[in-house]
Amino acid sequence: MRISEKTQLSEKLTALKNFDGLKFRRDRIVYVGDHPDAERCKKLKKTRIILYTPSQRNVFPEGYIEFSWGRGWSGNKLFDLKFQTINGQARFIFEPCDEIEMLFRKLSALVLLEAYGDAYQGVDLAAYLELVLCLSRHPGFQVHRDDRGARQQLWIHLRALSLVDLESLVEAARPSTGLVPPRFRLQKAG
Repeated sequence: MRISEKTQLSEKLTALKNFDGLKFRRDRIVYVGDHPDAERCKKLKKTRIILYTPSQRNVFPEGYIEFSWGRGWSGNKLFDLKFQTINGQARFIFEPCDEIEMLFRKLSALVLLEAYGDAYQGVDLAAYLELVLCLSRHPGFQVHRDDRGARQQLWIHLRALSLVDLESLVEAARPSTGLVPPRFRLQKAG
């Protein structure tokens, strides 16, 4: 990868600092994360802009952006433009691009797979971990006997998987008990 390509990729994965480009962009898709570098986000949500309001006197002196998600960040939908926060917590807006979409899909799959790991116990958890170890090219790795140690191994090895492996594992490892709540279901790419 050439230096100019690395610079362009770095810019794509960096949060917006100026929001003027979002004015008059109702229904525009954006991503909202918890870190200014998309690759370091632990939470990344895909949403639409419902309203961009430049100024609201006392409450939002420089204005706010309203997003369309239902429960988003604990039910809060308003992004304060002055402080770049949602409900007082720093949040960052990213323009849509293929790289951000891939990160979003990977984080969505990881959240779902970790919920599966929480639903499994005993023999089922050990079998799930063995499947993950095979996909991560560590089939001979010693599996922990207790559930807590197995889950810790699971989280480490899940993060090493590619997007393709994660998305195929979502379907293959779905618990038949229905223990995974609907909010953890994988969102299909739009």
